[in-house]
Amino acid sequence: MKEILLDPEIRGQSKLAPESPSFYTGRAPYYDTVTSLQMALGQIRATLKTLQLLPLPSFARASLLPMPPLWKNLEEMSSEVGMKLNTTRYRRLLVVLNELHECLRIATTAGHTEFADMIEQVVAMFERGESQKEEYMSRGKRTIAELDQFGRSYTLGRRKTSSARVWIIPVQSAQPTPEPDVTQATTTVSPEAISETELHDLFSGLSSQEPLSPSETDTNSFSPSMSSDFEEAPEAEETGNTTQASFRSSLDSLLQTSADSYASQASLVDEDGPILQNDSIPEGFDDSSSLPNDDHHPLIHDGSDTRIQTLQHSQRTNSNVKVVDVPATTILVNNLPLSQYFPKIVDRERVVYPLKVAGVLGKFNVFTIARGGGSTGQTGAIAHGIAKGLLAHDQELLTVLRKANLIKRDPRVVERKKTGLAKARKRYTWVKR
Repeated sequence: MKEILLDPEIRGQSKLAPESPSFYTGRAPYYDTVTSLQMALGQIRATLKTLQLLPLPSFARASLLPMPPLWKNLEEMSSEVGMKLNTTRYRRLLVVLNELHECLRIATTAGHTEFADMIEQVVAMFERGESQKEEYMSRGKRTIAELDQFGRSYTLGRRKTSSARVWIIPVQSAQPTPEPDVTQATTTVSPEAISETELHDLFSGLSSQEPLSPSETDTNSFSPSMSSDFEEAPEAEETGNTTQASFRSSLDSLLQTSADSYASQASLVDEDGPILQNDSIPEGFDDSSSLPNDDHHPLIHDGSDTRIQTLQHSQRTNSNVKVVDVPATTILVNNLPLSQYFPKIVDRERVVYPLKVAGVLGKFNVFTIARGGGSTGQTGAIAHGIAKGLLAHDQELLTVLRKANLIKRDPRVVERKKTGLAKARKRYTWVKR
């Protein structure tokens, strides 16, 4: 026996050392993984200190790129390590991984791409897949409703056991077409002053001309001698026409001068139309008589009377304004007006509250279908749906509606009834006898 024990061939070589120092612990794969990660973390930190990236002040650490990690869950991490992990060992492993991920953020923000890729290769072994990561990251994002081809939004609101389908349509009102400015400045030539002698000759010539009677102007009653007189004296007719034209121009100049002097004493006091002051209106002045028909007062077309022309411009401007009926906001609940479906003012205020907070009251028409629950639940569901619909029309209202606590659904629900109780917590009345 002693020879057998002392024989080197039979005895063999000395016992080999274990591959890992944690071979006798019973959880060697876990401790080997933690040890390797800690050694890699020490080397990475030493490199960052060499690059003067560690330690970082608080303001620099706050400006790092946001790169939220998504580690594998307990079961996936157990399969990755090679043994089943409990919660304590899983959290201890995540502490080392979070420190490695922080070093990855520092290297990525500093612009050291090659060094960041080396760290990412180590970290990627313990992270979830890209598809799972995108799904998890999009879990907290809010999906905003889309508008259809007619600009309408469809959303669903909930509160307690009530639900409401809400359609929001922008109010479309026809805008009046801009009318051209009719009161344009006209260039008028100031007439020359007329002397007293010319004025006397002018009115004396006017009184000497007597108007012809209707019988004399009738074409059927004039005699052949008159036609012969016209044929014999064409030159006299031309001289008479020139005399009448000069007389007419002199008369227009006179009336223009008198109208300008009268209009200088008048003043406008109303924006809708020119109104003369009471002091400047002469006695016996009538508005209806001051604007006669065009057949009896041809001077209006010539623009000789400035005051009358201004009054005509104001009347024409007011008549051309088109009155547009702007539709008001319509809120229908189950095909009934809001005031008829919710007779209480408190319920109606709760429905209109999102529109008031957003400052768009009167700009949208709302049509809702509410089901289930009572008035409180239905009004809350409608308000929730209106807030989500307004966010679809204008995403800038997110901050305002979020501060008003209108975007998030109220998580409170009706508590279920319990067996042996009248309601959720109410007991039946106990009678001794």
